[in-house]
Amino acid sequence: MKGRIPILAVLLCVLTAVAGAAGQKFKPWSEWSKKDAQKILDNSPWGQTQVQTDTSKVGFTPSSGIGDLSNAARLNFRIRLVSAKPIRLAFLRLLQLDTRAAPEQVRQLQEFVDMSFEDVIVVAVSFDSEQPRVIGAALRSFNSGVTSLLAGTTYLAVDGRPRNFLKEYQPPGNDGLGAKFIFARVVDGAPFINSKSGSLRFFARFPQLTGDDKPVELDWRFKISDMTYDGIIEY
Repeated sequence: MKGRIPILAVLLCVLTAVAGAAGQKFKPWSEWSKKDAQKILDNSPWGQTQVQTDTSKVGFTPSSGIGDLSNAARLNFRIRLVSAKPIRLAFLRLLQLDTRAAPEQVRQLQEFVDMSFEDVIVVAVSFDSEQPRVIGAALRSFNSGVTSLLAGTTYLAVDGRPRNFLKEYQPPGNDGLGAKFIFARVVDGAPFINSKSGSLRFFARFPQLTGDDKPVELDWRFKISDMTYDGIIEY
């Protein structure tokens, strides 16, 4: 993959927050319902949701500074392997089901689905919350990230191999995908992941949220044996 991931602003209008139990058998993607597609994005072998909850600020009020996390405020991090084809197909299916989508928009997203990721593994992280201030705090933190600062603490890990550290970081844009974390797919002459790799761990640490005393830590494991789609390990 060369250059930045194409901007697909139309994704912003089709994302919703529906999650369900991940299944291991999948219908043809063209038959996915909206709920099916969202499950692939939010609760599947290639997309999961990490929840951060803060209960420390009992006295939260609307006048608190921007970035303060309210009492029991929930922040959902959507961690997705967008280099895995099922994730891209889920975005495409949501757009197909959106009656507002123009044919040209569908065509552009189909090009995204057909992109080659033979050289890189791409993890995209978006976030949502019912508290606007929480979203603002997360956005500030993610926008502050740069590759040079994150490269030493952001990595992929599998059983039996050294950590695969971040190659490039892209802050959130207007494509609806969130921040992009780009890693090498081939390390020391061999694919980083294979059927015997066990689990794939994604870890990243960002500067602290404004008004909070802890950094943002993203830490999730994907079970590689569940990541097979159409007979191929997709990642």
